[in-house]
Amino acid sequence: MDAGNLSQVVVVDDDADTVEVIALLLQRIGFEVATARNGREALRLAQEFAPRLVVLDIAMPEMDGYEVARKLRDNARTQDATLVAVTGYARMIDRIHCVEAEFDLWLTKPVSLEVLEQAAYFAFNAQPPGSKTPFTAPNEPAALDQFAQHAIEMADTYLAAATTSAYAATRHRRLAKASELYRRILRFVQDWGGSCRLYDALAELGQRCDEARVELGFDPALGTSDMPPNAALLSSPQSTPRHPR
Repeated sequence: MDAGNLSQVVVVDDDADTVEVIALLLQRIGFEVATARNGREALRLAQEFAPRLVVLDIAMPEMDGYEVARKLRDNARTQDATLVAVTGYARMIDRIHCVEAEFDLWLTKPVSLEVLEQAAYFAFNAQPPGSKTPFTAPNEPAALDQFAQHAIEMADTYLAAATTSAYAATRHRRLAKASELYRRILRFVQDWGGSCRLYDALAELGQRCDEARVELGFDPALGTSDMPPNAALLSSPQSTPRHPR
């Protein structure tokens, strides 16, 4: 497997064993991995490699994962990276903090390595138009469905944050992120196959995004960021799954 520069991942955790386990997993399936034990080192590596995926612990000394994520989003070189929080924090308020820092996914420790593997494939599946995915993901239906459910929960958290914010700009940004996640999850599931139950869950998520758009006063005919309404994507001809099961 040769993914070139697209296979760069940065794994950040102050626990040496956690960094080693995650790095070995991702290297085993073909990714180039750089590791960091603190936030400052993570930012240095991210600036150097412009990774497509950053796996971040939250509770770290000096600079926590939330601050690292915010700095990555503020940097033009790293702002489009997929950010995955891997944390021992399991409260809803912690997930809200992840939304505020604009993480794409929130996983609690002990993290399922199968789900983390799917998260890596998800990060690299979101290629710009006209580019090619640099690898073929294995067909692991149970792990894919479990990962997608985590991603759907994250999108729902963005929706909740959008509808409760007092600021229009924040509402729009959170709603746009929820819609972006919906489209990325849908594309990923269509490419690699998903259960009928998962497609039902995605249809419901798309509907919730569209309802939130109406509730928040955005044009339902255009959708967030002038995109078509989300729910319509599942019923369009080009949305037929490649590997239905």
